[in-house]
Parts: sequence; structure tokens; C-alpha cells
Amino acid sequence: MKNLIKKILSTRHILKLSKDNRFIFVFHDVSDQDSPQYSKHYSTPIKTFKAQVNFLNTLFEIIPLEEIVTNKNLDIKKNYAAITFDDGFKSVLQNADPILTKLNIPYTVFLNSSALESNQIWVSNIEIFKKDDTYITKLLQLSHTSLGEGEDPITAIVNRGKFSTEFRSNYRKANADIKIYMDKEDIALLLKKNVGIENHSYDHFVLSSTLPEELKRQIKDNHLLIHSITGKNSKHFAIPFGKKEHFNKTTISELRSEGYNFIYTTNPNRFQTEDLSDEHFLFPRIGVTSETPEQLQFYINRAIIKTYQL
Repeated sequence: MKNLIKKILSTRHILKLSKDNRFIFVFHDVSDQDSPQYSKHYSTPIKTFKAQVNFLNTLFEIIPLEEIVTNKNLDIKKNYAAITFDDGFKSVLQNADPILTKLNIPYTVFLNSSALESNQIWVSNIEIFKKDDTYITKLLQLSHTSLGEGEDPITAIVNRGKFSTEFRSNYRKANADIKIYMDKEDIALLLKKNVGIENHSYDHFVLSSTLPEELKRQIKDNHLLIHSITGKNSKHFAIPFGKKEHFNKTTISELRSEGYNFIYTTNPNRFQTEDLSDEHFLFPRIGVTSETPEQLQFYINRAIIKTYQL
């Protein structure tokens, strides 16, 4: 029975029968396994990404993020999608942008200052330096985390870590020749293409586990950096990792007080026109890594009917 349900949810029929759905998809790194930052946690192979985008483009009218979360007058007989990227990987400009540009598909990048300024985020640092036991052990200690049997350090720190200034000060800098993330010149190129640039926190900490003195900095300092580059006040914030355990009431309150009207999770759901009238609504996004088109279809249909747990 379970396999039958999954098979049904992997067909196009449900989406065709359901209209006025809005979906936001979030990608991260678009690179192949020989890339130094490649990770099962966040990477999408280039060929896979192209197939995913072509597939989504047949299912949805893909529009800018700003429009999908503000325009209440879209055709309710259609289904819409928006494409986003978190973290600001250089591979977005190198590998994803040519594919999206060819199809005239708009997209938005949520940036971290530590990536932009220092070419590092602690998550990708672990992937790059995972053979350096001393470095990984130190990050685990600073985040007050111990590894479970067979557990990788990223999962352990995300699930149980504490984030502080001390944790950040012990990043290990990547080799300057290994360009993992975009810099200000890269962002300038994206702005000329009308790509949206928005806030994803300063260091990609788990905000629900970030110490009080750090939380405001994670939001505000990144806001200031983005403003200095774009000349605009960011109103869109993607919560790092984005699941319900990664933020709390304090997180949302701080974001609202800083003027963020549009806050994004990774709750794999869809939303509709009626949701736009709720000023406290948190926008869901479906996270994508190496899924096949059939798997993406399953996630989309599951979000529509909400009756099957993956």
C-alpha cells in the first residue's frame, strides 16, 4: 500500500488537478563530486540541476521571489514557483546561472557575510577540512557537541551545538586559491542581471541555538553588508537550515523587529493566495539536492495533499 501511494504521488495528475499553488524551491551548491566543497548535505550535480530546472519549468510558471510572495492577483488557474539559493556559493554564478539565464528563469540568492567576506561558512569548512581531525575536534568542543556513533560532525553540531563568538573565531580559513563562495564583484554581476540578493544571517548559525549576544549580530550585521552592496534594505530572510527546530519565537521576534516582512523556512510545503494576507506567515521552501524529477514530483504532490509522511 505504501509503495502504491508513493507511485501515485510521483505522477503529474495531482498537480494538474490542483491550481493556485505557489512553491519556493531552495538550492545551495551546484557542483560535481570532484569540487572541494561538495557535500551530500547541500550539493546538486550540474547535470542533475539542469534536469531539475527543466522539469520544474514544465510544471510551473517560474517568477521572481518578490512577486510570488506579494502579488495577490496572479492567475488562480495556474501554479507558480520561485527559485532560490542559500549561502552564495560561487557555483551558482558559474554553473547554475547559465542554465537559468538560457531559460529566462529569475532567481534569488540568500547571502552570508562570512561567505562573502572570508570565503567560508563553518558547514563547508567541515567538508573541505574533514580529514583534519584536530580542526573538527575543536569545532565540536567549541559548540559543546559530542559525536554519536557513525554521526557526521555537521549533523551533530546542527542538532545539538551552541553558537557563539568563540565558535566563529576558530574558523579555519580555506586556501585562497579555492574559491568556494562569491565575492562582492560576483554579486555586482548578479545585480546587473536583476538577481535578488537577500539575508541568510552572518555565519549560518542555528539561530535557535545561538547565544543571545550573537543573535542580533547575525541578523543586523548581515543586513548592513547587503545594504552596502545593493543599496537596498533587505526585507527577505531565509532561516539557516530552516526547520522548526532551527528557530523559535525569539528568532522570529528579532527578525520582525529588524523589518523582515518575509521569512523563509525549509518546511516542504506550498502556499496559496490566501496565505499572503497573514502578516505573520512564514514562507515554506522545498529543499533540493540530488532528487530526480520523479522525486521532486512526489514532494510537490505530498505538499498538496498533506496526507503522506516521507
